[in-house]
Amino acid sequence: MTRLPYQVIIVIAIFCQLIGGAGALANGVRSEAEQQRARSDVLAIGPEVLDQLSEEERQWYQRFQEGVLFFDGWSEISEELLAIFPEEEWPSRKVMMQRLGVKIGTEWAKDNKTRKIDTDMIRQWGDLLRGAFSQGSEETLAVLHQIEVEVDSILLANDRFSVTVSEP
Repeated sequence: MTRLPYQVIIVIAIFCQLIGGAGALANGVRSEAEQQRARSDVLAIGPEVLDQLSEEERQWYQRFQEGVLFFDGWSEISEELLAIFPEEEWPSRKVMMQRLGVKIGTEWAKDNKTRKIDTDMIRQWGDLLRGAFSQGSEETLAVLHQIEVEVDSILLANDRFSVTVSEP
């Protein structure tokens, strides 16, 4: 797999920008204990998902999830995005963010020649989420659903997902 380091930075930067204002909102509204509880196990997945990836794909997936220097990954973005939703919705939103992150991340991590999700798609979804985020939780949820439908459609183009993800 040949990739230039700037592609990683671009992808992570896009997701970082998704929720640029979320941290301030979360810090101003919720206590540190509430934020920590919201973050716990947001992206805890079974090893069987990653076992389906090559070692190199696992490394790219990890970069997608954890981010790189100066840029947040999907995990951090999910945690901050979660803060805009009412606390009683956190469990279902955690599952949604986990599922979407696994689908996008595992496919994006594949070799450029075979992957079905590329950096341009991620950039487009990031723009959609940024716009929705500024409008509140209802709009954000609608856009998350829209993105998930599109991701599923892309991944099911060959009648099966590239990586098997069971419902948590």
